[in-house]
Amino acid sequence: MLKLTKKADYGLMALKYLAEHPESPAQSAKDIADAYGIPAQLLAKILQRAGAVRAMELDINEDWTSFITYRHPGAKEPSNLLPEMFRPSTRYLEPDERDFFAVYVKGPG
Repeated sequence: MLKLTKKADYGLMALKYLAEHPESPAQSAKDIADAYGIPAQLLAKILQRAGAVRAMELDINEDWTSFITYRHPGAKEPSNLLPEMFRPSTRYLEPDERDFFAVYVKGPG
């Protein structure tokens, strides 16, 4: 089983918060931290270390927006982050007409 550090977990919580609040494109680390009861300064440092200085919405067409997680190496057990993300969780495992980016967690060693 993959175990995430607290910092990685906080970073994913921030992504989830942003995905759940598309009506408000500008969010501060404090807003996100307050929503989850986590330290705002720590979350701000995590986001800065990840490269976030300014952020923008990548895709405003809700029909295309997706955030898919894979629980095991080899893209096994894909699942959508939110239930209202109706695109199949396997969509990036086959040819697709849309651009995408991936976030990987570096394993031990």
